[in-house]
Amino acid sequence: MCVEICSHGLDANTIALAAIAAITAGIYIYQAHIARKHNILSVRPYLSFHCGLEEGAENISMRLVNNGGGPALVTHYEFDNEVMPGKEIKLVIPGNHTHYINRIQLTQGMNVQHRNHEFMNQFKGKHLIVRCKSLYDEVFEFNQEIN
Repeated sequence: MCVEICSHGLDANTIALAAIAAITAGIYIYQAHIARKHNILSVRPYLSFHCGLEEGAENISMRLVNNGGGPALVTHYEFDNEVMPGKEIKLVIPGNHTHYINRIQLTQGMNVQHRNHEFMNQFKGKHLIVRCKSLYDEVFEFNQEIN
């Protein structure tokens, strides 16, 4: 077979170079695929819900925190089976940021523990459902009961 190929002007060096080029192209395509997967994971939003006293005990709040590296593009927001106004919500929670759902500032002389207990009981057993998308149009649903 080498005799036939070599007789057409292709020597062993040319064949080796073509094989190396094909392998290099395959590695490049695989590396691009892995880089895209990494990019998708690095901009994924990770939502968490916090309710109660904030640090320093100056506020009582319900807050949705995006602990991910990318923004959470909120498309649906439901609290205790009541869809929030607007068919399509245009709320963006940037990566590593907090969105306050409800916030009460405490005043001097207020019984902090009693007020926090009242606040928590008001929402106990209710559900918060948030649907959001990442920059790569991955859809996520956050569903948590307040306890």
